[in-house]
Amino acid sequence: MLQKKSQILVPVGFSDQSFIALEQAVNLAVKIKGSVKVLSILDSSANIYKLLNKDEDFRQTVELRLKSKLESLIKPYEKKLGSKIELLVGKGKVYKKIIETANLLNIDMIVMGTDGADTNIRKKIMGSNASRVVSGAGIPVMTIKGKKHRKGCRKILLPLDFSKETKEKVNFAINFAQIFNSEIIVFSAVFAKDEFINNKLIRNFEQVKSLITSSGIKCSGEFNQFDKNSKLSTSVLNFAGKVNPDLIIIMTQSENHFLSHFIGSTAQSIINSSDNPVLSITPAKRKDTTMYDLPLG
Repeated sequence: MLQKKSQILVPVGFSDQSFIALEQAVNLAVKIKGSVKVLSILDSSANIYKLLNKDEDFRQTVELRLKSKLESLIKPYEKKLGSKIELLVGKGKVYKKIIETANLLNIDMIVMGTDGADTNIRKKIMGSNASRVVSGAGIPVMTIKGKKHRKGCRKILLPLDFSKETKEKVNFAINFAQIFNSEIIVFSAVFAKDEFINNKLIRNFEQVKSLITSSGIKCSGEFNQFDKNSKLSTSVLNFAGKVNPDLIIIMTQSENHFLSHFIGSTAQSIINSSDNPVLSITPAKRKDTTMYDLPLG
């Protein structure tokens, strides 16, 4: 849960998404009286990094100029925040440096821009830097792919799968909605032939809505039968296109296939494809994640 004085880390390059991410991080920090740290990374896999490593003086000059440029760019955000934004410059593999910095500084949330996974086959399998950060950070990570974003957070889309992590995700969504006075839109696309299971899922769906409204949050929702020939991520993204939320909140439990070392394929597809910001939450470790058991009391 986000609390007062939480620390937010924003990795930045010079893309539009980076500074949209910074703006959203500042908006959130203002609401919770938190702090923002900006991290710029010299990517060790880039050719320029190899060149810099051969000349220490040149490398230090580049780092100083980078820091100076970023200091000038973040001044308007410091004014809005009302406090200093700490600027960090690191070097190494981008996703590893982000996770390392978050762990070292006890960061509560990461907010980062992403272009999604590129078209290279290897990158598609391994995932983008954003996907790797989501799977490895162990804290909430907000990823922003689109180039437009409204100020604040009026509507939150909450896709549900009714696993045992559902209550955890719902509580986080309520926490976030209370911060921004948001509406939560609950969505579920479930494939189940058994009528008994379907009825149980519908009851759980209504129970989630009731929990949200009892917390003083406006809530609406849609329960759909899942087409077994289509992807769950496609259903979520299509519904997002319909309601245009300011944020999609997902849980990143792994699925049982070769991508599970990183994050589940549904979560990865949403993170890489959504033009709406996505907030990914890592569930607490449990032995059993059997569906349809939803202890909301």
